[in-house]
Amino acid sequence: MEALSALNLAIFYLPEKFCHFLSANEISCTPKCGYYLCVLACSAVLFAITRIFLGKTASLSHSINEHQKLAKSKVAWLNFVFASVLVQVFWLSYALFFDFLNYKNFALGEGADYALPLLLSALLVCVILFNYIKKRHFEATDISSLAKGLDATEIHPHTAKNSEKILLNIIEEMAIASRVDMPRVFIMKNENGVNAMASGENFGKDSEKIAIFVTAGAMRTFNRDEMQGVIAHEFSHAFHDDIELNIRLISVIGALGTLSFIGYEILRAFGRGRSGRNSKGSGIAIVILVGVTFWLLGLLGKVFAELIQSAISRQKEFLADASAAKYTRNPLGIKKALDKLFMIQKFNKAYHDGIGKKDFKAPKDEEKPNLNRYFSSKTRQRGSINTDDMRNFRANPLRNFANFHIKNTNARACAHMFFLPAFSGLFATHPSLQSRIKKLKEMGA
Repeated sequence: MEALSALNLAIFYLPEKFCHFLSANEISCTPKCGYYLCVLACSAVLFAITRIFLGKTASLSHSINEHQKLAKSKVAWLNFVFASVLVQVFWLSYALFFDFLNYKNFALGEGADYALPLLLSALLVCVILFNYIKKRHFEATDISSLAKGLDATEIHPHTAKNSEKILLNIIEEMAIASRVDMPRVFIMKNENGVNAMASGENFGKDSEKIAIFVTAGAMRTFNRDEMQGVIAHEFSHAFHDDIELNIRLISVIGALGTLSFIGYEILRAFGRGRSGRNSKGSGIAIVILVGVTFWLLGLLGKVFAELIQSAISRQKEFLADASAAKYTRNPLGIKKALDKLFMIQKFNKAYHDGIGKKDFKAPKDEEKPNLNRYFSSKTRQRGSINTDDMRNFRANPLRNFANFHIKNTNARACAHMFFLPAFSGLFATHPSLQSRIKKLKEMGA
């Protein structure tokens, strides 16, 4: 028990200080009320510092290196916040278990009053870690499996034709500029949304490999300079180990989701078991507590993890844009690509002057953009668009979301890894096009 006591003090030093403060001031509350206050205080401090830190801008408005340095420091801070959230989930689960057992007056024996909550909290963390390791190592998607799921076709130098050769040439140039090995290259020929993505496998091993995915819509839309900027953006993710971090974050979110699912299944199984009889006893109460705690903390943890993941992803996009300007030595390339995308989004303008304009024809419903199809049925019936309709059309940032959308739902798990938002969601994984363009202008583009 002495060992458990020492471990308890080491892990929970900060929240225990809050408990001692409440006790010293004779504030009556639950035994672990200090833990809840500690979690609230830490969350508030982290939130405030994060808001201030992420609001910082580079002092040298025309320095790419300055922007890169600031973006890296922001990413490092957000990684720390992500780890802190996981620690706070552990504190919160311990406090919930302890207070519940204390409320029920379980006779656990000397020293065991904190041992059982500690073991249950450790069990919760072990479930998260087990599912993380399982998803990270045993369910990790290799490039070939990912390509199959995305219905992407690999292109090779000896079989490439026309625009495929141009794309391979651009990627080879950027591989040299970013000091990254030549990746595998795939084209998502059935995706008309304008998008691209970098992924990989076997990180940290001799067999490590990167893959670049480009949609047919991107091939049809971007000319050589613009495509070079987009590809350089994706290479930045590979060079700065963003891909590996993204895969780890996907694994953490999946593990937390599994934790919530286990809690839900425990409660559902308990509900079925009680349907024909009355079940009483402390054992049943503990089972219910474990189920509720797993479900609630898994759900909350997943939401916070997705929130942090989205924030990290947005910062990495700024860093990748700055790196693209550095790799290509042509900031106008990535800026023109974003300008073109902004025109597509804001005015539904169609572009067919990309490197693949001859190989990838536009779908019929995009050859002649019809603004009426974005409005209500009443607007379509009267056959005209008034000033209010146009104002609403331009003010709605999601009206032309389909221009970046990926139809294949298998891509949803890696949606934040795309060049542009590929799916609609609760948390924005990408900064707005306006803010990205503004950052590039500050660097002299």
